[in-house]
Amino acid sequence: MYVVDRNKTIIYHPDKRRVGQVILNNEAINAVVNREDGYGDIVNSQGVDMLAGYAPVKNSGWGVIVQKPKNNALNGLNDLILLVFWKGFPIGVLTLMLIWGASILISRPLWQLASAATKIGNYNYKSTISDLNRIHVWYFEALHLRRSFLNAMSVVSNTIDKLHSDTLTDALTGVLNRRGLDKTIEQFQEQNRPFSLLALDIDHFKRVNDTFGHHVGDELIKSLSKIMK
Repeated sequence: MYVVDRNKTIIYHPDKRRVGQVILNNEAINAVVNREDGYGDIVNSQGVDMLAGYAPVKNSGWGVIVQKPKNNALNGLNDLILLVFWKGFPIGVLTLMLIWGASILISRPLWQLASAATKIGNYNYKSTISDLNRIHVWYFEALHLRRSFLNAMSVVSNTIDKLHSDTLTDALTGVLNRRGLDKTIEQFQEQNRPFSLLALDIDHFKRVNDTFGHHVGDELIKSLSKIMK
């Protein structure tokens, strides 16, 4: 640290031999003589790169300059950065491992839910529901998502089972219709399972409808179907 007067003459310096010298080619001295303050990289009168800060003493017109060789300052800073790096490296590694482990724990249920959801395209809804029930979820969002999936799958599965049943059975009697009969025969043939067919007819059924009405005829058909079952 040194002090100059308004004529750029050094009036204080740690090196007493420099007191009284007039410095004309120093940016910091030029600035404080013009009543400016600041800091930055400068080259001093001896050609050395410096990091300097400077401020004027306004009442007297003097200037105070604090400077340090740039290499000395940066060498100390580099050593400090290396020290911080090596001290912080284990903590950084541990933090990354904790983040990595936490991300796996959080993403695993979501990944399993997504994997189970991809099976929906195979129309094997019961298998999908079973897979969803086996997934372990431990936080609210994943639990809520799984519950929504299960509800949707249950509705879809029940709807498809009902539609499948409706296409194969007669709505009035509940017994297999022609499509259901063909499918059953096809299954027996694929299984090489012996079977017999019995065809029967309700005698004078038209007379029942004409005499007692079609609703009685419907009841007759349902009663006969029950006996056949």
